[in-house]
Amino acid sequence: LSGCEHVGIDTEWADDAVDESCDDSLLDGNGDGGGTKARDDFIHQSRLATIQLAAESEGAHGCRVYVIDALNGIDGAESSPYHLELSSLLEWLLADDARSPQLVGFAFSGDAHLIAKYLNTQSGGTQSSSPATAASIRQRVIDVQPTAVAFGVGSSAQFPSLRVAYEAFRDVFASVVQHRATRSQVRGNFGW
Repeated sequence: LSGCEHVGIDTEWADDAVDESCDDSLLDGNGDGGGTKARDDFIHQSRLATIQLAAESEGAHGCRVYVIDALNGIDGAESSPYHLELSSLLEWLLADDARSPQLVGFAFSGDAHLIAKYLNTQSGGTQSSSPATAASIRQRVIDVQPTAVAFGVGSSAQFPSLRVAYEAFRDVFASVVQHRATRSQVRGNFGW
């Protein structure tokens, strides 16, 4: 991931106490504290299960996708070397540092809370999310869903789906990809 300009990030959640058939509408919201009580309870009862990262790098490596198990070995041994390393990776990704890539997510508010909760647990804290930590994580991630709303796709009352947001910005994405391809070709031609 080092050297990547942008990294897509998403998480999956788990909890034995939460019904897997839970209505996805509970997860709608923009993370500003204005979510429904049912949604907030759902997030509170959940824990981080997997972290998915997608990174495009220039050169021969192309696009790489990683699915990381955040539940690996969680049976009271949350401070295992595996989880300490995962915490270090997350802290590096979330650092406001020029060496860290820009993170891009979609409907990321709940993910930010679960990552904050995971990091808090790994540092010896309680199994709760610090609102300040969650807010800091949200600031590091470009969340495409509220960004789409800001550009007139959907509304704060009806957030757009990933498909709708993608279709609205497809031409923008295509021009960015074309620009990068042209930039790579120019670098190759001039030995940059």
